[in-house]
Amino acid sequence: MNDIAHPPRVQLFATDIDEDALTVARAGRFPAQLLTGVSPERRQRFFRKDGAAFVICKEVRDMCIFSPHSVIGDPPFSRMDLVSCRNLLIYMDAGLQDQVIPTFHYALKPGGYLFLGSAEGVSRHAHLFGPIDKRSRIFQSRGHDGAPRRLPMSVEGMALNPTASPHSRRIIATADRPLRKLVEAQVLDRHAPAHVVVTTEGEITFYSSNTGRYLEAPRGAPNRDLIDMARRELRIDLRAALRQSQKTLRPAMRQVLMLENEGHDGFLVEIVVEPLETSLSSEPLFLVLFKYLSEAQPLLEQIEEAAPDEAQEAVERELRELRERLQSIIEEYETALEELKSSNEELVSVNEEAQSTNEELEASKEEMQSLNEELTTINGELSSSVEELDRANSDLQNLYAATQVATIFMDGKLVIRNFTPAPRPSSTCVTAMWAGRSPIWRAISISRGSRRGCARCSRPARASSSGCRRSATIKAIWCA
Repeated sequence: MNDIAHPPRVQLFATDIDEDALTVARAGRFPAQLLTGVSPERRQRFFRKDGAAFVICKEVRDMCIFSPHSVIGDPPFSRMDLVSCRNLLIYMDAGLQDQVIPTFHYALKPGGYLFLGSAEGVSRHAHLFGPIDKRSRIFQSRGHDGAPRRLPMSVEGMALNPTASPHSRRIIATADRPLRKLVEAQVLDRHAPAHVVVTTEGEITFYSSNTGRYLEAPRGAPNRDLIDMARRELRIDLRAALRQSQKTLRPAMRQVLMLENEGHDGFLVEIVVEPLETSLSSEPLFLVLFKYLSEAQPLLEQIEEAAPDEAQEAVERELRELRERLQSIIEEYETALEELKSSNEELVSVNEEAQSTNEELEASKEEMQSLNEELTTINGELSSSVEELDRANSDLQNLYAATQVATIFMDGKLVIRNFTPAPRPSSTCVTAMWAGRSPIWRAISISRGSRRGCARCSRPARASSSGCRRSATIKAIWCA
């Protein structure tokens, strides 16, 4: 937008049904991992550093309006230039999709763009959207055919029919429709030749009145293809004229004799195919007109009244037309053959990719199996180690219980970690030990200072309350 002299005002509407998600989005904070694909220039211009995250700048934040909104239950927006709805339709069934996609068409301007996810499409609503980039899933809204836009919902039990005949609507003179428009509408409805608007694929996007003489609905599922709906006499010339106009981008004309009453009666029709100049769609459109020329005389009367030269000229003209038709059919066959070849090549490449993916999955499966076996082996080793530790601990506890030697276990800071269940030292002994007056303290100090071996100290014999004299030897062992 910096390269535009007068940039347009941009307004973004970000909607969701989850209020918590909207709260996170309003903050505009992004971790650095999510901005790896953003160039340093854009990061410096549109973001500011805030701790370990990046915050969107105020210029971009002011363009965004966050609002709770449901595409199913809430009224849609209108006059939008772009609707981006990625990876939402895949969670909806066909009924909801048939409701949501026409809602998107109503919300967009004529010629607006719809951006969908990689696994989504609008194939069942081709009359509403035309493809711009099928690989990127970008579609363009087709025109509203000049009719007032209506919400895609039932009104008083009658479904909206976008292809309804103009004769089904009365033309009422109001202040909004001046006399000139009324006259043009009536002339177009009653006196203009029947016509349709088609795409480059031959799909009909608009019908006029009085097309029933030339088009008829085929058997089976609803179809909007012009060639399939055209009467049998028109198909070859119609296909050739459409192909010629697409190739030259100029009007193409053909005259066709349509027979009735088992060939006894007939009439001449001139088919005109020309490019349609419109700004409502970037997709090329073509206008196909069916001009009624005159009633055709019976074939026997033509032969009787025609002069030999005229008859020969008519035969030659018919022969040239047949050659042109044959050439057109050959070109279409060659084109179809090339398309089939390209499709076959694509299918072969897709098959190869699927095979390589399958091989990778099989290799990954084998790696997972080997890893699972290694984990099972390690788990068995750990279980055996735990059992050995349990046995050693049980033996040590039994040793503590069987011995009568009072043993105290302390760490490097002389904090008691454990002791044996032998007779515990008296409070006087413990107090004397911490006061530095006990042989226990001297033995610990010697052992701690040397950090190896053991230190032995003896306590002199003392008279007990019973009159007996007892002596004890205290041994301190340093354990790293």
